[in-house]
Amino acid sequence: MDTLPSEIIDERAILKLANKLSAALDERNMGALTECFTSDALMKSELYEVRGHAAIIALNDTMWETVGELQHVLSNCEVSVTGDAATMRSNVVGTHVARGAPERIFFIGAVYCDRLVRTQAGWRIAERRTHIVWTKGDITVIGGAAQSPPIHTTDVKSMQV
Repeated sequence: MDTLPSEIIDERAILKLANKLSAALDERNMGALTECFTSDALMKSELYEVRGHAAIIALNDTMWETVGELQHVLSNCEVSVTGDAATMRSNVVGTHVARGAPERIFFIGAVYCDRLVRTQAGWRIAERRTHIVWTKGDITVIGGAAQSPPIHTTDVKSMQV
C-alpha cells in the first residue's frame, strides 16, 4: 500500500485540530482548548486581543458566564503547509444563546486566519486573527458592549494570516 504524501497528512492533522478547537469551545473543555494553541499564542479580533493560555482561558471564561449554549460551525478551510509552518483560512458561524434566556441570541459570521507551527506534540495554533464579517442579535450575550460591531465590508479574499 502506498503511503499518503506528507502534505496531505499535515493538512488532515490541521483540519482535525480546527475541529477539536471548535468542539472544545462548544463543550467548554479548557484542557482541549489549550492543547490547540502554543503556550504564547495570540488571539486577536475587533473585540479582543489576548496572548497565552491563561489569557485565552480568561477570555472564554468571561464569555461563558453569560452564554448558555453555543455552537461554532467551520467551513471552507484552506490549509497551506511549508515545512514546520502552516496557515489556515476558514469561515465560522457562531451561535451564542444567553444563559437562562434562550430568546436572546447573538450570531456572528467571521473569517479565522490562523498561523500554525509544528511542535513535538503536533500542530498548534500560534496566532488566530478573527475578522468579523457580520453580526446579528444581542452582543451582550457574549459579555460585549450594548452595540454590535458594525458589519464589515472587508474583502475577505485578500485577508492574510
